[in-house]
Amino acid sequence: IIMALTAQLIPIVQVGAVETDSVEECRETIDMGETPWKFMGSDVDPETAKQIDYDDSSWQNVGIPHCFNDMDTFTNTKNVSFYKGTVWYRKTFTMDASYEGKKVFLEFEGVNLGAAVYVNGVFKPGNTEVEQPDEVTHVGGFLPFTLDITDDLNYGGENVIAVRVSNANGSFFTWPGFGVKNDFGMDYGGIVCPVYMHITNPVHIPSDVYSPIEKWGAYIATLSADEEQAEVAVQTNVENESGESQRVTLTTQIVDADGAVVWEKSEDADIDPGEIRMFDQRAIVEDPTLWYPNASIYGTPYLYKVYSIVKTGGVTVDVYENTLGIRTIDWDTDYC
Repeated sequence: IIMALTAQLIPIVQVGAVETDSVEECRETIDMGETPWKFMGSDVDPETAKQIDYDDSSWQNVGIPHCFNDMDTFTNTKNVSFYKGTVWYRKTFTMDASYEGKKVFLEFEGVNLGAAVYVNGVFKPGNTEVEQPDEVTHVGGFLPFTLDITDDLNYGGENVIAVRVSNANGSFFTWPGFGVKNDFGMDYGGIVCPVYMHITNPVHIPSDVYSPIEKWGAYIATLSADEEQAEVAVQTNVENESGESQRVTLTTQIVDADGAVVWEKSEDADIDPGEIRMFDQRAIVEDPTLWYPNASIYGTPYLYKVYSIVKTGGVTVDVYENTLGIRTIDWDTDYC
């Protein structure tokens, strides 16, 4: 099954009181699970499955997210032996030529337990310092990981993503010794969470998924808050991968649940090629609506949105969205 990825114009949106321009330059996210993947689940481990020309026509079609031992349940029994082994997934798709010159990232929200990812036969390494017996991209099903696949793709042609996955000790990765118990379903195996492709401008805010690219995008924290005023720290990284120096304007907006901008600030910076510039801003929100847990007698889990708008030459090239609950936590001498 071949999925065609084609350029799509992102609809013009209102970001608070500011309408983004040149919206076709903003980020696009494609759900790679919208069409089936090929799956081979057995004790046979064909390492040639990573090659672009491998014949997977006899493999099973599955949706992503996918668990290869989800039928090994606890129903009507006390002891269950979950299947543990090595399996393969493959995805064939065409990448529209219009994406060339953009940045392309592949995000796995969760693969249990170990994964080795290949894009057109090219292994995508991880950043672990743990010695591994074979090629390993990521270990641990509870954390996502993001890969930069920009230079691995065939634009205007066919591409293949192959993922080797195992939940077995003694497999191609070093056994972590944690997150592996049956009790909480930790022995479930497969690409158990969604997979997304993110397409951005070369000047962009990095993903907040740190592994293995070792970058982060935005950090937002409440420094102090009461019903009259809140101070919020907003740190935003902007990366320049355009190959030339760029004059960048970052506009940060905090927008309430009704769409009103309650705080806004713009800053300019010159960012060299390959550089990541961190904008460190402090926001004051007057008369904030504080966040409280659900069913609290004091309030509701109220959320603001924080928009980071990146411009070069007056043209919007990226818009990054986060949520913010303005809150503080304290307790008295009785721990109440």
